[in-house]
Amino acid sequence: MRRALMGFPCVRRCGEADRSRAASVSRSRVGIKTGAGAGARTTGSCLHGRIRLIARARPTCQHPGMNQTPNRPPRDAITLIGMAGAGKSTVGVLLAKRLVKRFIDTDLVIQETIGRSLQDVLDADGYLELRAIEASVLKEIDPRGAVVSTGGSAVYSDEAMAHLQEGSHVIYLEVPLSEVIRRVGDYSARGIAKPPEHTLEDTFRERRQLYEAWSETTIDATQPVEQVVDGICALYNGKT
Repeated sequence: MRRALMGFPCVRRCGEADRSRAASVSRSRVGIKTGAGAGARTTGSCLHGRIRLIARARPTCQHPGMNQTPNRPPRDAITLIGMAGAGKSTVGVLLAKRLVKRFIDTDLVIQETIGRSLQDVLDADGYLELRAIEASVLKEIDPRGAVVSTGGSAVYSDEAMAHLQEGSHVIYLEVPLSEVIRRVGDYSARGIAKPPEHTLEDTFRERRQLYEAWSETTIDATQPVEQVVDGICALYNGKT
């Protein structure tokens, strides 16, 4: 269902769908007005633009790491996922400042851990090795009390994502392919872990399903950065 509220950028709250069914999850939307009555919610103050909260259908989860249970401990952290160029690092730094939290850029943690750049690993050892290193490092990160900005290929590791999802609220910063191309430009030096024969479009289509499956909230990251941050802060503080 869609709740069209005034105040923040486009946001979708997602159920935890199994990745194999991500492409077929229904995106039908029914508008619900705010105010009194069943299903109504109270908004925060009106600042910019619009916010849309969309609850997806919740198919049975097959992967234990993607299945939230009532016994899950409270999570005070946020993990950002999405394509290169989605603004994860920029939004993450601003979020950490606003919410008074640690900021963790997992790409930087990886480079510090192995003493090499991502592009160097990609050029010398291939994309599968880079993904393996990334997964190993992510599983050791403690997301509690932090805003975590992940690399675009983090979602290829079930164990790493289950670990991050257990301790944080996973948010997908969504941008269309055209915007990714505009922001990234020459992606050959961006350390993107993809097969050499894959185009950026191939990678985008493949990863989008994984982002949607692992995320609990999806935000339209084509909006101005401050609006994206406002929207996430409103969700975090329970104002939507």
